[in-house]
Amino acid sequence: MLKSLRNVLLFVGSVLATIAITNLIIAPISMSHQEFENSMAAYLVNGDTIYYKTNYNEQLVQALYIQNLDKAEISVVLGSSRSMLLSKEITSYESQYNNSVSGASFYDIVAILGMYYKRGILPRRVVIEISPWNFNDQYPDNRLLAIYENDYNEFYSKLDHSTDFENKISILSNALSFVLFQDSLETICKDLLNIFYVSKKLYTTKPDDTYYTKYPDGSIEYGSATTEMPYNEILDKIHQASDGNERMLSSRMQGFSEIGEKNVKQLNALLSWIRENEIDVTIYLSPFAPAIYEYCMSTDYSIVADVEEFLVSMSNKYGAELRGSYNPVNIGLADTDFYDCIHPRKEATKSIWDYTRHNEEF
Repeated sequence: MLKSLRNVLLFVGSVLATIAITNLIIAPISMSHQEFENSMAAYLVNGDTIYYKTNYNEQLVQALYIQNLDKAEISVVLGSSRSMLLSKEITSYESQYNNSVSGASFYDIVAILGMYYKRGILPRRVVIEISPWNFNDQYPDNRLLAIYENDYNEFYSKLDHSTDFENKISILSNALSFVLFQDSLETICKDLLNIFYVSKKLYTTKPDDTYYTKYPDGSIEYGSATTEMPYNEILDKIHQASDGNERMLSSRMQGFSEIGEKNVKQLNALLSWIRENEIDVTIYLSPFAPAIYEYCMSTDYSIVADVEEFLVSMSNKYGAELRGSYNPVNIGLADTDFYDCIHPRKEATKSIWDYTRHNEEF
Protein backbone atom coordinates (compact mmCIF):
# COMPACT_ATOMS: atom_id res chain seq x y z
CA MET A 1 0.00 0.00 0.00
CA LEU A 2 2.76 2.44 0.99
CA LYS A 3 4.76 1.44 -2.08
CA SER A 4 1.78 2.14 -4.36
CA LEU A 5 1.20 5.52 -2.71
CA ARG A 6 4.86 6.38 -3.09
CA ASN A 7 4.74 5.50 -6.79
CA VAL A 8 1.66 7.68 -7.27
CA LEU A 9 3.33 10.59 -5.52
CA LEU A 10 6.49 10.14 -7.58
CA PHE A 11 4.43 10.10 -10.77
CA VAL A 12 2.48 13.23 -9.82
CA GLY A 13 5.68 14.96 -8.77
CA SER A 14 7.34 14.07 -12.07
CA VAL A 15 4.38 15.46 -14.05
CA LEU A 16 4.36 18.73 -12.10
CA ALA A 17 8.13 19.07 -12.42
CA THR A 18 7.90 18.52 -16.20
CA ILE A 19 5.21 21.20 -16.51
CA ALA A 20 7.18 23.67 -14.38
CA ILE A 21 10.48 23.09 -16.21
CA THR A 22 8.78 23.40 -19.60
CA ASN A 23 6.92 26.58 -18.64
CA LEU A 24 9.83 28.37 -17.03
CA ILE A 25 12.69 27.27 -19.27
CA ILE A 26 11.39 26.16 -22.66
CA ALA A 27 8.25 28.28 -22.99
CA PRO A 28 8.29 31.11 -25.53
CA ILE A 29 7.87 33.59 -22.67
CA SER A 30 10.67 32.10 -20.61
CA MET A 31 13.57 34.07 -19.20
CA SER A 32 16.10 32.33 -21.44
CA HIS A 33 17.94 33.96 -24.36
CA GLN A 34 18.01 37.41 -22.74
CA GLU A 35 20.73 38.56 -25.12
CA PHE A 36 18.20 38.56 -27.96
CA GLU A 37 15.63 40.49 -25.88
CA ASN A 38 18.24 43.03 -24.71
CA SER A 39 19.31 43.65 -28.29
CA MET A 40 15.72 44.04 -29.49
CA ALA A 41 14.88 46.52 -26.72
CA ALA A 42 18.05 48.53 -27.44
CA TYR A 43 17.20 48.78 -31.14
CA LEU A 44 13.65 49.91 -30.34
CA VAL A 45 14.79 52.55 -27.84
CA ASN A 46 17.17 53.78 -30.55
CA GLY A 47 14.24 54.08 -32.99
CA ASP A 48 15.33 51.31 -35.37
CA THR A 49 13.15 49.05 -37.49
CA ILE A 50 14.12 45.42 -36.87
CA TYR A 51 13.45 42.07 -38.52
CA TYR A 52 13.27 38.69 -36.85
CA LYS A 53 12.02 35.16 -37.39
CA THR A 54 11.85 33.49 -34.01
CA ASN A 55 9.79 33.41 -30.82
CA TYR A 56 11.05 35.59 -28.01
CA ASN A 57 10.08 36.79 -24.56
CA GLU A 58 7.73 39.64 -25.47
CA GLN A 59 7.06 40.63 -21.86
CA LEU A 60 10.77 40.93 -21.13
CA VAL A 61 11.30 43.15 -24.17
CA GLN A 62 8.55 45.50 -22.95
CA ALA A 63 10.19 45.69 -19.51
CA LEU A 64 13.67 46.35 -20.96
CA TYR A 65 12.31 48.92 -23.39
CA ILE A 66 10.52 50.93 -20.67
CA GLN A 67 13.50 50.68 -18.29
CA ASN A 68 15.71 52.39 -20.87
CA LEU A 69 13.37 55.20 -21.94
CA ASP A 70 14.06 58.83 -21.10
CA LYS A 71 10.40 59.70 -21.59
CA ALA A 72 7.22 57.94 -22.72
CA GLU A 73 5.45 58.55 -25.99
CA ILE A 74 2.25 60.60 -25.63
CA SER A 75 0.15 57.52 -26.49
CA VAL A 76 0.68 53.85 -25.69
CA VAL A 77 -1.24 50.80 -26.92
CA LEU A 78 -1.78 47.97 -24.43
CA GLY A 79 -3.26 44.67 -25.56
CA SER A 80 -2.69 41.33 -27.26
CA SER A 81 -1.63 40.20 -30.73
CA ARG A 82 -5.04 41.49 -31.86
CA SER A 83 -3.76 45.07 -31.41
CA MET A 84 -0.15 44.63 -32.55
CA LEU A 85 -0.92 46.10 -35.99
CA LEU A 86 -2.06 49.44 -34.52
CA SER A 87 0.66 51.71 -35.89
CA LYS A 88 0.96 55.49 -35.83
CA GLU A 89 -0.18 55.49 -39.45
CA ILE A 90 -3.43 53.80 -38.46
CA THR A 91 -4.21 55.79 -35.30
CA SER A 92 -2.81 59.08 -36.67
CA TYR A 93 -1.20 59.72 -33.28
CA GLU A 94 2.04 61.58 -33.88
CA SER A 95 3.67 60.14 -30.75
CA GLN A 96 2.82 56.51 -29.99
CA TYR A 97 4.33 53.22 -28.84
CA ASN A 98 2.60 49.84 -29.10
CA ASN A 99 3.31 47.71 -25.99
CA SER A 100 1.01 44.82 -27.00
CA VAL A 101 2.11 41.27 -26.17
CA SER A 102 0.70 37.95 -27.41
CA GLY A 103 -2.03 36.46 -25.24
CA ALA A 104 -2.26 39.59 -23.10
CA SER A 105 -4.50 39.61 -20.04
CA PHE A 106 -5.38 42.41 -17.65
CA TYR A 107 -2.28 41.37 -15.70
CA ASP A 108 -0.10 42.37 -18.68
CA ILE A 109 -1.96 45.64 -19.17
CA VAL A 110 -1.71 46.64 -15.51
CA ALA A 111 1.93 45.51 -15.20
CA ILE A 112 3.13 47.39 -18.29
CA LEU A 113 1.34 50.60 -17.32
CA GLY A 114 2.78 50.09 -13.84
CA MET A 115 6.29 50.07 -15.31
CA TYR A 116 5.66 53.47 -16.89
CA TYR A 117 4.29 54.72 -13.55
CA LYS A 118 7.31 53.39 -11.66
CA ARG A 119 9.65 55.25 -14.02
CA GLY A 120 7.61 58.46 -13.64
CA ILE A 121 7.01 58.67 -17.39
CA LEU A 122 3.28 58.09 -17.77
CA PRO A 123 1.72 58.60 -21.22
CA ARG A 124 -1.12 61.08 -21.69
CA ARG A 125 -3.26 58.65 -23.69
CA VAL A 126 -3.77 54.88 -23.31
CA VAL A 127 -5.39 52.57 -25.86
CA ILE A 128 -6.55 49.32 -24.22
CA GLU A 129 -7.44 46.40 -26.47
CA ILE A 130 -9.82 44.03 -24.70
CA SER A 131 -10.85 40.60 -26.00
CA PRO A 132 -13.98 38.81 -24.74
CA TRP A 133 -12.03 36.01 -23.05
CA ASN A 134 -10.29 38.54 -20.83
CA PHE A 135 -13.44 38.12 -18.71
CA ASN A 136 -13.52 34.31 -18.89
CA ASP A 137 -12.58 32.99 -15.45
CA GLN A 138 -12.19 29.52 -17.00
CA TYR A 139 -9.34 30.71 -19.22
CA PRO A 140 -6.16 31.07 -17.13
CA ASP A 141 -4.53 34.46 -17.60
CA ASN A 142 -1.49 33.96 -15.38
CA ARG A 143 1.10 33.81 -18.18
CA LEU A 144 3.50 35.93 -16.19
CA LEU A 145 7.05 35.70 -14.95
CA ALA A 146 9.09 37.19 -12.13
CA ILE A 147 9.86 40.18 -14.38
CA TYR A 148 6.19 41.16 -14.04
CA GLU A 149 5.39 40.04 -10.52
CA ASN A 150 6.62 43.07 -8.58
CA ASP A 151 5.50 45.60 -11.19
CA TYR A 152 2.00 44.21 -11.22
CA ASN A 153 1.63 43.76 -7.48
CA GLU A 154 3.03 47.20 -6.65
CA PHE A 155 0.93 49.07 -9.19
CA TYR A 156 -2.29 47.15 -8.62
CA SER A 157 -2.02 47.84 -4.90
CA LYS A 158 -2.40 51.52 -5.87
CA LEU A 159 -5.44 50.75 -8.00
CA ASP A 160 -7.07 48.44 -5.45
CA HIS A 161 -6.44 49.91 -2.02
CA SER A 162 -7.22 46.72 -0.10
CA THR A 163 -4.23 45.38 1.84
CA ASP A 164 -4.49 41.82 0.54
CA PHE A 165 -6.01 42.10 -2.93
CA GLU A 166 -7.30 38.91 -4.49
CA ASN A 167 -5.59 39.42 -7.85
CA LYS A 168 -2.04 39.26 -6.47
CA ILE A 169 0.17 37.10 -8.68
CA SER A 170 3.02 34.73 -8.10
CA ILE A 171 5.48 32.99 -10.40
CA LEU A 172 4.27 29.68 -8.91
CA SER A 173 0.94 29.96 -10.73
CA ASN A 174 2.80 30.53 -13.99
CA ALA A 175 5.07 27.55 -13.41
CA LEU A 176 2.13 25.14 -13.01
CA SER A 177 -0.16 26.60 -15.68
CA PHE A 178 -1.41 23.76 -17.86
CA VAL A 179 -2.58 26.20 -20.57
CA LEU A 180 0.95 27.63 -20.77
CA PHE A 181 2.31 24.06 -20.88
CA GLN A 182 0.11 23.34 -23.92
CA ASP A 183 1.30 26.54 -25.60
CA SER A 184 4.90 25.63 -24.86
CA LEU A 185 4.60 22.20 -26.45
CA GLU A 186 2.88 23.69 -29.48
CA THR A 187 5.67 26.23 -29.89
CA ILE A 188 8.35 23.57 -29.58
CA CYS A 189 6.72 21.45 -32.29
CA LYS A 190 6.30 24.41 -34.65
CA ASP A 191 9.78 25.83 -34.14
CA LEU A 192 11.88 22.71 -33.62
CA LEU A 193 14.18 23.53 -36.52
CA ASN A 194 14.37 27.11 -35.36
CA ILE A 195 15.34 26.08 -31.84
CA PHE A 196 18.06 23.62 -32.76
CA TYR A 197 19.39 24.74 -36.15
CA VAL A 198 18.77 28.48 -36.47
CA SER A 199 20.38 30.91 -34.07
CA LYS A 200 18.33 33.85 -32.86
CA LYS A 201 19.27 36.88 -34.92
CA LEU A 202 18.01 40.42 -35.38
CA TYR A 203 18.49 42.40 -38.55
CA THR A 204 18.15 46.10 -39.34
CA THR A 205 17.97 45.30 -43.05
CA LYS A 206 15.24 42.91 -44.13
CA PRO A 207 16.78 39.60 -45.32
CA ASP A 208 13.62 38.52 -47.14
CA ASP A 209 9.82 38.72 -46.90
CA THR A 210 9.53 35.73 -44.59
CA TYR A 211 10.78 37.83 -41.66
CA TYR A 212 8.54 39.64 -39.21
CA THR A 213 8.98 43.41 -38.98
CA LYS A 214 8.90 45.41 -35.74
CA TYR A 215 8.69 49.13 -36.30
CA PRO A 216 10.07 51.88 -34.04
CA ASP A 217 6.51 52.54 -32.79
CA GLY A 218 6.29 48.94 -31.50
CA SER A 219 3.76 47.78 -34.10
CA ILE A 220 4.51 44.75 -36.22
CA GLU A 221 4.03 43.36 -39.70
CA TYR A 222 3.77 39.61 -40.23
CA GLY A 223 6.03 37.65 -42.55
CA SER A 224 4.95 36.44 -45.97
CA ALA A 225 3.87 33.02 -44.63
CA THR A 226 0.99 34.89 -43.03
CA THR A 227 0.43 37.90 -45.28
CA GLU A 228 0.60 35.92 -48.54
CA MET A 229 -1.37 32.87 -47.43
CA PRO A 230 -3.82 31.97 -50.24
CA TYR A 231 -7.39 33.04 -49.52
CA ASN A 232 -8.68 29.49 -49.90
CA GLU A 233 -6.35 28.36 -47.10
CA ILE A 234 -7.48 31.25 -44.89
CA LEU A 235 -11.13 30.42 -45.52
CA ASP A 236 -10.50 26.74 -44.80
CA LYS A 237 -8.90 27.68 -41.48
CA ILE A 238 -11.78 30.00 -40.56
CA HIS A 239 -14.46 27.51 -41.54
CA GLN A 240 -12.71 24.79 -39.56
CA ALA A 241 -12.87 27.08 -36.54
CA SER A 242 -16.54 27.83 -37.19
CA ASP A 243 -17.18 24.08 -36.90
CA GLY A 244 -15.75 24.21 -33.37
CA ASN A 245 -12.52 22.44 -34.30
CA GLU A 246 -10.00 25.21 -33.74
CA ARG A 247 -8.07 25.44 -30.47
CA MET A 248 -7.36 29.15 -31.02
CA LEU A 249 -11.02 29.84 -30.30
CA SER A 250 -12.13 26.94 -28.12
CA SER A 251 -9.28 27.24 -25.62
CA ARG A 252 -10.21 30.86 -24.97
CA MET A 253 -14.00 30.52 -24.93
CA GLN A 254 -14.52 27.12 -23.30
CA GLY A 255 -16.69 27.35 -20.19
CA PHE A 256 -17.31 31.07 -20.74
CA SER A 257 -20.87 31.43 -19.45
CA GLU A 258 -20.68 34.70 -17.54
CA ILE A 259 -18.52 37.81 -17.30
CA GLY A 260 -16.01 37.10 -14.55
CA GLU A 261 -16.07 39.42 -11.56
CA LYS A 262 -12.31 39.20 -10.92
CA ASN A 263 -11.35 40.99 -14.10
CA VAL A 264 -14.35 43.33 -13.98
CA LYS A 265 -12.84 44.50 -10.69
CA GLN A 266 -9.43 44.94 -12.33
CA LEU A 267 -10.87 46.94 -15.22
CA ASN A 268 -12.91 49.19 -12.93
CA ALA A 269 -9.87 49.86 -10.76
CA LEU A 270 -7.68 50.58 -13.79
CA LEU A 271 -10.13 52.90 -15.58
CA SER A 272 -10.90 54.74 -12.35
CA TRP A 273 -7.18 55.37 -11.72
CA ILE A 274 -6.63 56.46 -15.33
CA ARG A 275 -9.48 58.97 -15.10
CA GLU A 276 -8.25 60.29 -11.72
CA ASN A 277 -4.84 60.89 -13.29
CA GLU A 278 -6.36 62.75 -16.26
CA ILE A 279 -5.12 60.27 -18.86
CA ASP A 280 -7.24 59.90 -22.00
CA VAL A 281 -8.34 56.33 -22.62
CA THR A 282 -9.64 54.44 -25.66
CA ILE A 283 -11.14 50.94 -25.43
CA TYR A 284 -10.37 49.05 -28.64
CA LEU A 285 -12.38 46.02 -29.77
CA SER A 286 -10.92 43.82 -32.50
CA PRO A 287 -13.57 41.84 -34.44
CA PHE A 288 -13.89 38.15 -35.21
CA ALA A 289 -14.01 36.86 -38.78
CA PRO A 290 -17.69 36.91 -39.92
CA ALA A 291 -18.04 33.11 -40.03
CA ILE A 292 -16.62 32.91 -36.51
CA TYR A 293 -18.84 35.65 -35.12
CA GLU A 294 -21.89 33.95 -36.65
CA TYR A 295 -20.79 30.66 -35.10
CA CYS A 296 -20.38 32.33 -31.70
CA MET A 297 -23.86 33.83 -31.89
CA SER A 298 -25.37 30.39 -32.55
CA THR A 299 -23.60 28.66 -29.66
CA ASP A 300 -22.81 29.14 -25.98
CA TYR A 301 -20.15 31.62 -27.14
CA SER A 302 -22.84 34.25 -27.76
CA ILE A 303 -21.61 35.90 -24.56
CA VAL A 304 -19.27 37.79 -26.91
CA ALA A 305 -22.15 40.20 -27.62
CA ASP A 306 -22.78 40.61 -23.88
CA VAL A 307 -19.13 41.51 -23.31
CA GLU A 308 -19.33 44.20 -25.98
CA GLU A 309 -22.45 45.68 -24.36
CA PHE A 310 -20.68 45.59 -21.00
CA LEU A 311 -17.71 47.47 -22.45
CA VAL A 312 -20.09 50.02 -23.98
CA SER A 313 -21.43 50.65 -20.47
CA MET A 314 -17.90 50.87 -19.09
CA SER A 315 -16.93 53.46 -21.72
CA ASN A 316 -19.98 55.49 -20.68
CA LYS A 317 -19.13 55.19 -17.01
CA TYR A 318 -15.54 56.38 -17.38
CA GLY A 319 -15.87 58.69 -20.39
CA ALA A 320 -13.67 56.46 -22.53
CA GLU A 321 -13.61 56.51 -26.29
CA LEU A 322 -14.73 53.23 -27.86
CA ARG A 323 -13.33 52.06 -31.19
CA GLY A 324 -14.03 48.89 -33.16
CA SER A 325 -16.52 46.10 -32.52
CA TYR A 326 -16.44 42.34 -32.07
CA ASN A 327 -19.12 42.14 -34.78
CA PRO A 328 -17.41 42.42 -38.20
CA VAL A 329 -20.72 43.23 -39.91
CA ASN A 330 -20.75 46.59 -38.12
CA ILE A 331 -17.47 47.45 -39.83
CA GLY A 332 -18.23 45.85 -43.20
CA LEU A 333 -15.55 43.16 -43.06
CA ALA A 334 -15.46 39.79 -44.87
CA ASP A 335 -13.67 36.56 -43.95
CA THR A 336 -10.95 37.47 -46.46
CA ASP A 337 -10.13 40.54 -44.35
CA PHE A 338 -8.60 38.22 -41.73
CA TYR A 339 -5.40 36.19 -41.38
CA ASP A 340 -7.28 33.64 -39.27
CA CYS A 341 -10.41 33.49 -37.13
CA ILE A 342 -9.48 36.34 -34.74
CA HIS A 343 -6.68 38.38 -36.36
CA PRO A 344 -7.68 41.03 -38.93
CA ARG A 345 -5.38 41.93 -41.79
CA LYS A 346 -3.44 45.18 -41.64
CA GLU A 347 -5.62 46.76 -44.33
CA ALA A 348 -8.74 45.96 -42.28
CA THR A 349 -7.25 47.32 -39.05
CA LYS A 350 -7.60 50.90 -40.33
CA SER A 351 -11.35 50.37 -40.90
CA ILE A 352 -11.69 48.87 -37.41
CA TRP A 353 -9.91 51.82 -35.80
CA ASP A 354 -12.05 54.30 -37.73
CA TYR A 355 -15.26 52.68 -36.47
CA THR A 356 -15.98 54.95 -33.52
CA ARG A 357 -19.04 55.43 -31.38
CA HIS A 358 -19.49 58.43 -29.12
CA ASN A 359 -20.94 58.09 -25.66
CA GLU A 360 -24.11 60.00 -26.44
CA GLU A 361 -24.95 57.44 -29.15
CA PHE A 362 -25.06 54.49 -26.73
